[in-house]
Amino acid sequence: MKPYLAFVVLSAIAGAPTARGAESLCSSLREFVNSVKPGETREFTFYTSWGRGFDASSEAIAAKGCSHGDYLPAQKVCDYLMEHGSVEFAENNVKQALGCLSPETRLAPTLRLRRASFSLSIGRSLVELEFYEDPAIGGMAFKVSADGY
Repeated sequence: MKPYLAFVVLSAIAGAPTARGAESLCSSLREFVNSVKPGETREFTFYTSWGRGFDASSEAIAAKGCSHGDYLPAQKVCDYLMEHGSVEFAENNVKQALGCLSPETRLAPTLRLRRASFSLSIGRSLVELEFYEDPAIGGMAFKVSADGY
């Protein structure tokens, strides 16, 4: 495990983010994407596990963690997700991020994602949003990468 990967085990589930909280996610995501210089690739991955911790023997009901590669703009997004990101309905993090980066894109509120991949061209970056089950972690992973051009 990389040293910059931080995990928090939850004993309670936080409510849905407020509109102001959603704007914090949007502004930190836009800052992350816009910070990537031509020829650079930056990414972060937000991990969640509902019904158990990342360690199968853990008695926690949920866990979340985020890797950001010690890149400050990615760390800001991770900080937001660690505090406000959904664990039980992890796909909501993807839907919210997609709405931040592509405001005219709407997914039905009742749509359940088990695996998804979106590619967007934003400013001078190709942005990939991926959502998938990560068996190495024992939960779901939401990865955002930006390739500057």
